[in-house]
Amino acid sequence: MKLFWFKAFDGGIGTIAQVRQALPIWFALLDERHLIHRSVKCILCVFVALAFGIASAETEIMEAKVLEITERGFVLQVGTEPLAVDDEHDTRFWKGKSAVKREAISIGDSVFARIKVDNDPPVLREIADKETWRWLDKIRTEPQQGIVEKIDSKTLTAKFPDGTSFVYRATDKTKVQVKAISDPGLTDLKAGQTVYLRGRTLSNLDTWLALVSDTPLPMPKGASSRKSSSEDGEKAKVPRGPTIPTSGSLTGYTLALLGKLSMFDVIADPSKALHISYNDATQFFYEGKRCRPDVIIRGLRFKLLYRRDRFGRILATKVELYMRR
Repeated sequence: MKLFWFKAFDGGIGTIAQVRQALPIWFALLDERHLIHRSVKCILCVFVALAFGIASAETEIMEAKVLEITERGFVLQVGTEPLAVDDEHDTRFWKGKSAVKREAISIGDSVFARIKVDNDPPVLREIADKETWRWLDKIRTEPQQGIVEKIDSKTLTAKFPDGTSFVYRATDKTKVQVKAISDPGLTDLKAGQTVYLRGRTLSNLDTWLALVSDTPLPMPKGASSRKSSSEDGEKAKVPRGPTIPTSGSLTGYTLALLGKLSMFDVIADPSKALHISYNDATQFFYEGKRCRPDVIIRGLRFKLLYRRDRFGRILATKVELYMRR
């Protein structure tokens, strides 16, 4: 979890937004109640950055187009290049300003995608059409006016003036302000009541309801000029091993050629499924003789050299193919 704004990638990838990572919720709650002295807050920021930031996932937000939908995930066109990503049990899918199932995402959709890039293959954490992404970003970063549709001990569903609805995660730490009540709680809010809500994005991409009030809330400083940062799936959680180095060699056997995408799938030793990209400079050899990538079929043994390109993909520089014996 990073505590600061940072620019992810730059250039050649479509739009890469600035990413605001979620604060640890306990830190947000202490700050909300002014329980941290400014100097102590700075020290805590450094501590949390060291404790969590270094070990945290590298997550990028990318503007893309859906090229292909596979059993494991999606192939996205990012800039001019294809990028294969896997989705998981907790990937968030959004379309038409609402949470949807995986099946609602279609080939050809123009989207923003939140991608965990320090996995092999990269993991899709969230995907939404562009209009929905901007709507979602405002909900997560700016105060919203709405009408309480439904409320319980865990969630508050608000209906906004544009007719859309959104479910906030509510807890006993949610701050409630009601003019006529000295110490209000969530139970003092009623369906049909006009409220003003401020959310904060948690690390699991839930939007925690930090504050709800019956009077308008001020806009955060810089919110109007800040660049946009941008339903659970049904898959079982996939255990993943460590990320491979930024360059090196791999061995294993081939699974399939995706020629239109300049990519082939492999099982690399020891039993790690990977997407391998190639380009015109990649050298291919079959049984020691130069060849084209279209000789790749399922079950060939391979040895390859690779490096990471600027998209984080595994780009083969030399591929040696052999019949399995």
